[in-house]
Amino acid sequence: MAAVEEVGKDRRAAGLFGAYWGQYGRHDEARTGARLDDMATAGDVTGRAIVSATSEFVGDAGAVARIEGLIARGWVERTFVGVALRRGGWRAHLTQQQFRRVLAAVVGPDFANVSDATELLTLWLSDGRPLAGRLADYAWRCLEHPGALPPTGVGFYAYDRLAAALTKKDPARGFALLEWTLRQPLFRARSYPLGRGYGDAWWETLRALDRRRVVETVLTAALEDPTGDGAIAWRLRDRVDQEGDADILTGWGLESEGHAVVVAGGISAGRPGFWPIATALIDAYPEDGRVRSRLTMGARELGEDVYVPYDGPWEAYAAQCRIDIDIERRAGMARGLRIRSPGRGDEEG
Repeated sequence: MAAVEEVGKDRRAAGLFGAYWGQYGRHDEARTGARLDDMATAGDVTGRAIVSATSEFVGDAGAVARIEGLIARGWVERTFVGVALRRGGWRAHLTQQQFRRVLAAVVGPDFANVSDATELLTLWLSDGRPLAGRLADYAWRCLEHPGALPPTGVGFYAYDRLAAALTKKDPARGFALLEWTLRQPLFRARSYPLGRGYGDAWWETLRALDRRRVVETVLTAALEDPTGDGAIAWRLRDRVDQEGDADILTGWGLESEGHAVVVAGGISAGRPGFWPIATALIDAYPEDGRVRSRLTMGARELGEDVYVPYDGPWEAYAAQCRIDIDIERRAGMARGLRIRSPGRGDEEG
């Protein structure tokens, strides 16, 4: 035993120390917990070693207090604890209150390590554990902190799943979180939750709760975006169902020229349903150059092997668009379709 404890003094050997005490603890949890408490108090081994050992067997009130004490004394890094405690066994018998205390210790008073909390909360859900009351409120506070939005794509899956679970129980707070997220600077780097590849659970949950509200929330955020670069509307095309949401997109777009500009930048001829929305906007705002330019960009996204090299008068192009609605429906976005400028020939299918 003394030799094992000697190993625990080496920061690099925390895993080895933890594995030994984890096995020992499965046979005598009470005695193991007491001995870890003694070592933690005396500082006989590193804080990392104590945390590694604690994570190896079932957690309890003593384990929670032990972790809090180590962090409070500065004997172990919060980030190390956040990673070490992702092992499943120690969470099995913790109460929601105890788990919340662990999260608070890991995250810190300034929420500096909030991304670790979203990972732990997602694992808690995977264990089938309840998420309600003060624990649910703490989870919401974590998601509502800017640091919760991960700097890399992998971390978004934990955020996405947690946001979906919480939104199902509190839709109003979920939609408020969506509005807040779209206005964060990191949205421009990762485009979450509109961009593909970061998880679909939260978006699909919001959409199932209120299809109109989720689409209009994104459109409104795009309209109010102070940068005016169209990034939010551009990313909407990755999520919106242009056919199923045509009534929402068209109705919202016809409210004003500013609304029309946003919708024009959020639809694409590379997906079904573009032309009916586009021509409705053309008819309503034929002289708005911003609407024209964004629809032109969308019209040139017909898909692989298809292009629209149109450079003629917009009025003639608008008329051509109305014809192409029928062409598109009949041909199913026919590959090879070319829309020529007036005077250069008719459309080819």
